[in-house]
Amino acid sequence: MPKTTMMRRLGVVWLLALVGLANPVHASTISGQIEVKVADESSAARAPAVTEAVDALLIQLTGRDGVVDLPVAAGIREQASRYLQGYSYRHGPAPGVTEPDASAEQTWLNARFDVSALRDRLVRRGVEVWPERRPRVLLWMAIERGAERRFGDPQTDAQWHQTLQDEAAKRGVQLLLPLLDLEDRQALQPADVAAGFAQPIQAASVRYAPDRIVSVRLNDGRGERMTSRWTLMSDEAVQQRWRITDANLDATVQQSVKQLVEPLRRDLAFLPDLFASGRLQIAVTGIDGLSTHDRIRERLASVAGVERVTTLAVDGDRVRFGLAITTPAEAVREAIERDNRLLADGEQYRWQSGR
Repeated sequence: MPKTTMMRRLGVVWLLALVGLANPVHASTISGQIEVKVADESSAARAPAVTEAVDALLIQLTGRDGVVDLPVAAGIREQASRYLQGYSYRHGPAPGVTEPDASAEQTWLNARFDVSALRDRLVRRGVEVWPERRPRVLLWMAIERGAERRFGDPQTDAQWHQTLQDEAAKRGVQLLLPLLDLEDRQALQPADVAAGFAQPIQAASVRYAPDRIVSVRLNDGRGERMTSRWTLMSDEAVQQRWRITDANLDATVQQSVKQLVEPLRRDLAFLPDLFASGRLQIAVTGIDGLSTHDRIRERLASVAGVERVTTLAVDGDRVRFGLAITTPAEAVREAIERDNRLLADGEQYRWQSGR
């Protein structure tokens, strides 16, 4: 079969797969829904719970614990009902508790807020916010007990994984877990993760298209207190290493999530230009399948000033993307051209898969 014919057929096949990808995945955006404990279903109990919920959402939108101490947050709390779009109650255990005892029954308020209005209020007061797509951090975990080293397992080590994901989500960060399938295990060994070797970890992470990668080595995760060694990296360089000694699970998770969120905020949080909204179309060649398309789309979405990326057309290995932008088009193009995997080629870009 001629190569051009094969590529056209491939384009048709995975263009059909893209139908479900035209809108951002719900989990990748901040929904505006917050659940907090409430004494009962009375209006008197609801008011302080709504205030607590809106504070939690402001932290999600900014990744910044101290945002609740700013004057703009005080103003939002005073007008919290203005941003409240709806609420409901739930009776039961805390989220994530699957086998509670009878004493764990609680009343929970599920509040839904207008995220766009809250983002605008923060930005107008000069507070940087996350892009609409939450930052994605891929977590590789190695457990070390004596001479034994193994990958952290979502089932065996569920408490670790869930606690880390929950703590990251409180700050608006989506923590991804690798599949640990055959492809992952051929590309990476637990010893690589335990040592924080950047090159093999970065290579194994490409398929997940994260914004950042974090690896952690846990010593004897069965004990109440443990030592952990962490490495935070981009797809090109190690950004930070740290160690937490003789700490329990909660203290380790809180310290480590704080350590990884701060560099993320410096790199990704920004002030959208609320008055310069526009659209930009770019074409990228060298796309040989759906996984490459997804990787490029994620990279484009992470560029400062890009709010949303939509696939407009596929022609063989060439894809045309539509970008909703909040900064001048020239600034966005300059940012794209700083990506060493997107090579400017006349009026379009070529994906450099080997870099």
